[in-house]
Amino acid sequence: MIRHNTFSYLKANTVLFAQKMCESLGDMCGAQFSPLKETIREGAYSSPFSVMLFVNFTGAIQGYYLLSFNETVAIRLIGAWEDGMTPDRIRDLREEFSGLLKEALNLAVGQAIEELEKSFTNLTFTPSTVVYGEIEFPNILCGSIDIEGREGKMLCGFSLNLANLKIGEKLEETLKELEKQTMQANESRRNIDSILALLPTGLLAINSDGIIQPGFSNATTTIVGHGTDTEVAGSFLWEFIGTPDSEHAAWKNWLSLSFDKFNQLPFSDIKALCPAREFTNRFGRILKLDWYPKTDDTEEHLDKLLVTIEDVTRQRELERKMLELNIRHQENLNLISQVINLQPDEITDFIYDSSELLGKAKKIVESNNIDREFINELFRTFHTLKGRSGQYQFKSLQELSLKVENHLKLFRDNKDPVTEDSIDEIKNSIDDARGFIDRIQNVQTKLGGKTESIRHKALRDPQTVMAPIHEIDAAAAQLVPIIDKCKNDRLFFELEADLVQVRNKILELRTITLSFFMSSFDSLLENACKKTGKKASISTCHDIKTDIVIMRKLHQCFIHLINNAIDHGIESPELRTSLGKIETGMITISGSLEGAQLHITVEDDGKGIDSEVIRSRLQNSYNYSREEISTMTDTTLFSFLLKPGFSTKTETTEISGRGTGMDFVNHTISQLGGSVIIKSVPGKGTAITMVLPQN
Repeated sequence: MIRHNTFSYLKANTVLFAQKMCESLGDMCGAQFSPLKETIREGAYSSPFSVMLFVNFTGAIQGYYLLSFNETVAIRLIGAWEDGMTPDRIRDLREEFSGLLKEALNLAVGQAIEELEKSFTNLTFTPSTVVYGEIEFPNILCGSIDIEGREGKMLCGFSLNLANLKIGEKLEETLKELEKQTMQANESRRNIDSILALLPTGLLAINSDGIIQPGFSNATTTIVGHGTDTEVAGSFLWEFIGTPDSEHAAWKNWLSLSFDKFNQLPFSDIKALCPAREFTNRFGRILKLDWYPKTDDTEEHLDKLLVTIEDVTRQRELERKMLELNIRHQENLNLISQVINLQPDEITDFIYDSSELLGKAKKIVESNNIDREFINELFRTFHTLKGRSGQYQFKSLQELSLKVENHLKLFRDNKDPVTEDSIDEIKNSIDDARGFIDRIQNVQTKLGGKTESIRHKALRDPQTVMAPIHEIDAAAAQLVPIIDKCKNDRLFFELEADLVQVRNKILELRTITLSFFMSSFDSLLENACKKTGKKASISTCHDIKTDIVIMRKLHQCFIHLINNAIDHGIESPELRTSLGKIETGMITISGSLEGAQLHITVEDDGKGIDSEVIRSRLQNSYNYSREEISTMTDTTLFSFLLKPGFSTKTETTEISGRGTGMDFVNHTISQLGGSVIIKSVPGKGTAITMVLPQN
């Protein structure tokens, strides 16, 4: 243990760590850094730099070693700095310099911690963790000091929690005083009472029945969560410290074992069997217990057990926050990686569609019409959001949508009434999802402001001029009174046909081709095939144009239909080969105009729909009789696939099996004034056609 005439213990260990860090940087990078002793200070750790590395150590004591720096210093350390480096180039070098500095920090900590282990054995430390950007380090006492080299400055920090050490020292004093009671009974009693009054931790003794004996530290009641006037002596330990009633029998069994097996088994082994070494009590405090045996005069039998009680609630909360910071940091890295891999238009479309879905979900939960359709509407919405998130591999949002789905499934399948608590939980999930969408948008902006306005898109592609849909509609509407005037004025009668043609051309600017969205299906297809172990390709034939608003709604339908085609229809590569098919399944999307109707079909060459499976589900789960089912045609049977909650699969997967995808498709097309037609040939495949009015 380092002690210094001038510096405190905390400052001395901070200086030692800084020296070891300088040596480590010299060994690994050839850099010459030196501690600036005039900068040493004690207080909450605060860093002006943009990057932090830290290592946590635990044992009889615990704390952190910390290193903060700017990315420019780190890049100079690896010899890669160039004037005018762009932020993107700096980010590209993060993995290289962070890996080097992690190793340097681990080396320095490994050397510095040897001094601590001279006094506190069996200390362990975690691998170093790196955090980019602003981080609010917990408000605990730390020592910190600057180190400086040709490459710039860094900040070294050292924090230490001596609570366990102080407990051990006070406990040792107390035990020594207790041992003197046979020689100096009255004097020892006065000394013990004084020590117990000053001892900052909980300390008491129990007999073999678990009853607390007279003589305990004054801090015991407040640490556990009781008032200072609470009766302690004579209570059962487990009742006093607030363990669950269900564990009381386990406590009694452990005490019986402890007193019976003392001196037969190592006490450390007996202690390890305690039913609650650390737990949350009924007052909401996390208590940590430790045990010390007190023998009788023969030293062969256990007379009582001394128990120390420590409130580690704040400590565990700190550890939880640090873990959350690490998880959030990793999520941000994954989010950045995913945004970088997507095209700007894909991100914009995802944000637009997801925001529309969340807005719809919010309107549903804020309505007073809480009925079965309320559940079905929410299920469709979150099922679609899950599919869209899976398409672009935004896993956090996909998992959140799946969680809401599972919650709603309980009400849909069990037909239980929806409670206010459940609605509040769904509202919170909508807010969480909205927050995730905002994070995507913020990341997109920070990576270079890739959210493109119409003007920017036009500049990027000078051959294309873009305009808002409402402006297109307004231009077409302005021609209507002129056309009407031409009809009634012989002088301009011949202009009517030309103006109608111009108006139709303007309205055609609202249209988009079926193949426009094909590139966005690549990641959806890849993700679904990866999860099912199947192979599939997708293509468009008989391309067709339709209104962009309609096509956006169809795009959401396509996600469900493609997922279903892969999960339900396309066989495994091995099975397809054995059936004489190529191992890669084929999915095609086609469109056609038939009179006043628009037909859009999604077709696969998989195993087709098994009518007998539908009949079995109707009989076993929907109480249809055999006679009723036997008269049903395939068309009637297939219509059940469009109903909420109906699925031919007995197990759900991440992409289908909840009976929601086809319900969403049918509901969406019905709202557009259309219908859904299902055709299937066993062994050949399935075709699902969405029929819409042409207008």
